[in-house]
Amino acid sequence: MAQVTAESFSARFPGLAAGLEPQQVDRLLDVLQVFEVQAGEAVIAEWTNTDALYLVFEGELTATTDTPKGEQVVGRVGPGDLLGDVSLLDPGPATASVVADAGCTALRLPRAQFEELRASDPAIASALLRALLRSLADRVRSATVQLDGLIAAGRSTTNELVDVHRSLYAGARP
Repeated sequence: MAQVTAESFSARFPGLAAGLEPQQVDRLLDVLQVFEVQAGEAVIAEWTNTDALYLVFEGELTATTDTPKGEQVVGRVGPGDLLGDVSLLDPGPATASVVADAGCTALRLPRAQFEELRASDPAIASALLRALLRSLADRVRSATVQLDGLIAAGRSTTNELVDVHRSLYAGARP
Protein backbone atom coordinates (compact mmCIF):
# COMPACT_ATOMS: atom_id res chain seq x y z
CA MET A 1 0.00 0.00 0.00
CA ALA A 2 1.33 3.40 -0.97
CA GLN A 3 2.14 5.80 1.83
CA VAL A 4 0.23 9.03 1.22
CA THR A 5 1.52 12.01 3.16
CA ALA A 6 0.65 15.69 2.89
CA GLU A 7 3.97 16.22 1.12
CA SER A 8 3.49 13.39 -1.39
CA PHE A 9 -0.13 14.45 -1.98
CA SER A 10 0.92 18.06 -2.65
CA ALA A 11 3.59 16.87 -5.10
CA ARG A 12 1.15 14.53 -6.92
CA PHE A 13 -1.77 17.05 -7.04
CA PRO A 14 -0.07 20.47 -7.09
CA GLY A 15 -3.04 22.34 -8.61
CA LEU A 16 -5.34 21.20 -5.82
CA ALA A 17 -2.79 21.54 -3.03
CA ALA A 18 -1.81 25.06 -4.13
CA GLY A 19 -5.19 26.33 -2.94
CA LEU A 20 -4.82 24.77 0.51
CA GLU A 21 -2.87 25.47 3.69
CA PRO A 22 -0.78 22.52 5.00
CA GLN A 23 -3.30 21.76 7.77
CA GLN A 24 -6.09 21.74 5.16
CA VAL A 25 -4.19 19.14 3.11
CA ASP A 26 -3.97 17.04 6.28
CA ARG A 27 -7.73 17.45 6.83
CA LEU A 28 -8.47 16.46 3.23
CA LEU A 29 -6.29 13.36 3.64
CA ASP A 30 -8.32 12.45 6.74
CA VAL A 31 -11.47 12.38 4.57
CA LEU A 32 -10.04 10.61 1.51
CA GLN A 33 -10.10 6.81 1.56
CA VAL A 34 -6.99 5.02 0.29
CA PHE A 35 -8.26 2.61 -2.35
CA GLU A 36 -5.96 -0.17 -3.57
CA VAL A 37 -6.78 -1.79 -6.91
CA GLN A 38 -5.24 -4.98 -8.26
CA ALA A 39 -4.27 -5.54 -11.90
CA GLY A 40 -7.37 -6.20 -13.99
CA GLU A 41 -9.74 -4.95 -11.29
CA ALA A 42 -12.38 -2.37 -12.24
CA VAL A 43 -12.52 0.85 -10.27
CA ILE A 44 -15.64 1.86 -12.18
CA ALA A 45 -17.89 -0.33 -14.35
CA GLU A 46 -19.75 1.22 -17.27
CA TRP A 47 -23.46 1.85 -16.62
CA THR A 48 -23.20 1.20 -12.87
CA ASN A 49 -24.27 4.00 -10.58
CA THR A 50 -21.37 5.82 -9.03
CA ASP A 51 -20.95 8.92 -6.88
CA ALA A 52 -17.27 8.99 -5.98
CA LEU A 53 -14.26 10.97 -7.07
CA TYR A 54 -10.93 9.16 -7.37
CA LEU A 55 -7.56 10.89 -7.30
CA VAL A 56 -5.02 8.54 -8.91
CA PHE A 57 -1.97 8.46 -6.67
CA GLU A 58 0.01 5.59 -8.25
CA GLY A 59 -0.50 3.30 -11.21
CA GLU A 60 -2.17 3.40 -14.59
CA LEU A 61 -5.76 2.63 -15.52
CA THR A 62 -7.48 2.18 -18.87
CA ALA A 63 -10.95 3.53 -19.60
CA THR A 64 -13.11 1.72 -22.15
CA THR A 65 -16.64 2.09 -23.46
CA ASP A 66 -18.90 -0.22 -25.44
CA THR A 67 -19.71 0.96 -28.95
CA PRO A 68 -21.56 -0.64 -31.86
CA LYS A 69 -18.13 -1.78 -33.08
CA GLY A 70 -17.18 -3.32 -29.72
CA GLU A 71 -15.19 -2.14 -26.75
CA GLN A 72 -13.09 0.96 -27.46
CA VAL A 73 -10.34 2.48 -25.35
CA VAL A 74 -11.29 6.07 -24.55
CA GLY A 75 -8.30 6.94 -22.45
CA ARG A 76 -5.75 6.22 -19.83
CA VAL A 77 -5.38 7.82 -16.44
CA GLY A 78 -2.36 7.85 -14.21
CA PRO A 79 -0.73 9.53 -11.25
CA GLY A 80 -2.10 13.01 -10.62
CA ASP A 81 -5.26 12.48 -12.67
CA LEU A 82 -8.83 12.82 -11.41
CA LEU A 83 -11.39 10.16 -12.15
CA GLY A 84 -15.14 10.28 -11.54
CA ASP A 85 -15.41 14.03 -11.17
CA VAL A 86 -18.74 14.15 -12.98
CA SER A 87 -20.05 11.34 -10.76
CA LEU A 88 -19.16 13.32 -7.64
CA LEU A 89 -21.08 16.34 -8.89
CA ASP A 90 -23.93 14.45 -10.56
CA PRO A 91 -24.18 10.82 -9.37
CA GLY A 92 -25.46 8.34 -11.91
CA PRO A 93 -24.43 5.67 -14.38
CA ALA A 94 -20.77 5.66 -15.40
CA THR A 95 -20.10 6.32 -19.09
CA ALA A 96 -17.02 4.08 -19.17
CA SER A 97 -15.33 1.21 -17.39
CA VAL A 98 -12.00 1.94 -15.75
CA VAL A 99 -9.65 -0.98 -15.05
CA ALA A 100 -6.21 -1.01 -13.44
CA ASP A 101 -3.44 -2.02 -15.82
CA ALA A 102 -1.29 -3.07 -12.86
CA GLY A 103 -1.55 -2.33 -9.17
CA CYS A 104 -2.97 1.11 -8.49
CA THR A 105 -3.49 3.35 -5.48
CA ALA A 106 -6.26 5.91 -5.63
CA LEU A 107 -7.76 8.25 -3.07
CA ARG A 108 -11.54 7.91 -3.00
CA LEU A 109 -14.03 10.59 -1.99
CA PRO A 110 -17.67 9.46 -2.02
CA ARG A 111 -20.29 12.17 -2.39
CA ALA A 112 -21.54 11.75 1.20
CA GLN A 113 -18.05 12.54 2.54
CA PHE A 114 -17.75 15.44 0.10
CA GLU A 115 -21.02 16.87 1.44
CA GLU A 116 -19.73 16.51 5.01
CA LEU A 117 -16.49 18.24 3.99
CA ARG A 118 -18.47 21.00 2.30
CA ALA A 119 -20.39 21.62 5.53
CA SER A 120 -17.42 21.36 7.91
CA ASP A 121 -14.59 22.82 5.79
CA PRO A 122 -15.99 24.92 2.93
CA ALA A 123 -12.55 26.26 1.98
CA ILE A 124 -11.26 22.73 1.32
CA ALA A 125 -14.41 21.81 -0.61
CA SER A 126 -14.06 25.00 -2.66
CA ALA A 127 -10.45 24.20 -3.56
CA LEU A 128 -11.52 20.71 -4.60
CA LEU A 129 -14.38 22.11 -6.70
CA ARG A 130 -12.02 24.58 -8.41
CA ALA A 131 -9.73 21.69 -9.38
CA LEU A 132 -12.70 19.70 -10.71
CA LEU A 133 -14.03 22.65 -12.69
CA ARG A 134 -10.62 23.33 -14.25
CA SER A 135 -10.39 19.69 -15.31
CA LEU A 136 -13.92 19.65 -16.73
CA ALA A 137 -13.47 22.96 -18.56
CA ASP A 138 -10.25 21.77 -20.20
CA ARG A 139 -11.92 18.57 -21.39
CA VAL A 140 -15.02 20.34 -22.72
CA ARG A 141 -12.87 22.81 -24.66
CA SER A 142 -10.82 19.99 -26.20
CA ALA A 143 -13.91 17.95 -27.12
CA THR A 144 -15.61 21.02 -28.62
CA VAL A 145 -12.64 21.66 -30.90
CA GLN A 146 -12.63 18.00 -32.00
CA LEU A 147 -16.39 17.92 -32.58
CA ASP A 148 -16.30 21.19 -34.54
CA GLY A 149 -13.58 19.69 -36.74
CA LEU A 150 -15.63 16.55 -37.39
CA ILE A 151 -18.73 18.58 -38.26
CA ALA A 152 -16.75 20.88 -40.56
CA ALA A 153 -15.29 17.86 -42.35
CA GLY A 154 -18.71 16.18 -42.59
CA ARG A 155 -17.45 13.14 -40.64
CA SER A 156 -18.84 11.37 -37.61
CA THR A 157 -17.71 7.74 -37.62
CA THR A 158 -17.76 5.67 -34.47
CA ASN A 159 -13.98 5.93 -34.07
CA GLU A 160 -14.07 9.70 -34.41
CA LEU A 161 -16.88 10.01 -31.88
CA VAL A 162 -14.91 7.75 -29.52
CA ASP A 163 -12.07 10.27 -29.86
CA VAL A 164 -14.45 13.03 -28.72
CA HIS A 165 -15.49 10.86 -25.77
CA ARG A 166 -11.79 10.42 -25.02
CA SER A 167 -11.41 14.20 -24.73
CA LEU A 168 -14.31 14.37 -22.30
CA TYR A 169 -13.06 11.50 -20.17
CA ALA A 170 -11.43 12.45 -16.87
CA GLY A 171 -7.73 12.94 -17.31
CA ALA A 172 -7.71 10.68 -20.33
CA ARG A 173 -4.63 10.42 -22.46
CA PRO A 174 -4.88 8.62 -25.81
